[in-house]
Amino acid sequence: MMSKAELRAKYRPSKHTVIDTYDLRKIIKGRKIGFYYPVFSEVDVKKAMKELISFYDVYLPFTDLDGMEYRRVESFGKYDKDYYKINSGTGETININDLDTILVPAIAYNTKGYRLGYGKGYYDKALAGYNGNIIGICNDNSFIEEEFQEKHDLKANYVITNKGLKRLKE
Repeated sequence: MMSKAELRAKYRPSKHTVIDTYDLRKIIKGRKIGFYYPVFSEVDVKKAMKELISFYDVYLPFTDLDGMEYRRVESFGKYDKDYYKINSGTGETININDLDTILVPAIAYNTKGYRLGYGKGYYDKALAGYNGNIIGICNDNSFIEEEFQEKHDLKANYVITNKGLKRLKE
C-alpha cells in the first residue's frame, strides 16, 4: 500500500480542469452552498460558482492558523483574502452546519469517497461534525481505487470530476 505522501506525489494534478455545472446541479442539495476558490491545480469551480450565485447563497472558506470558516460571497469577483492569500467571501460568516452542500477539493478521492487532501487537515477538522451533503471534487485521473483512508479522513457523498459524476462503492 502506498503512503499518503506517495499518493499525493503521484496524483497531484499538473493543470487546471473545469467541472460541468449541469452535473453539479444534479447533486446540490439545499440553498446554502460552500464552494472553494481553486488554488494550485485544483479543479476550477469558478464558472459553476458564477452561474449558480443567482440561484444559491454561495460561501467560500476563510482559512487562518486557527482553522477554517465560511463567509458569504456577496458578488462574484469581489473577494477578501484569507491568511494564505486565497480569495474568500466578503459577507457574514455562517456556521458550517448551516451549509446544505459543501464542495471539497482534493488531490484525489478513492472509489469509496474518501479524500486525500494536502495534509494540513483543514477540511477534515472543519467538517468533522458536519452532516450535510459533501461533494468531492478532483481531476478524473485522481479518482482512484487505492485505499488510504484513516479514521479522521473526510468521506464525500458524491464525487464529481472534470469528466462527470462518479459512482461510489459501498
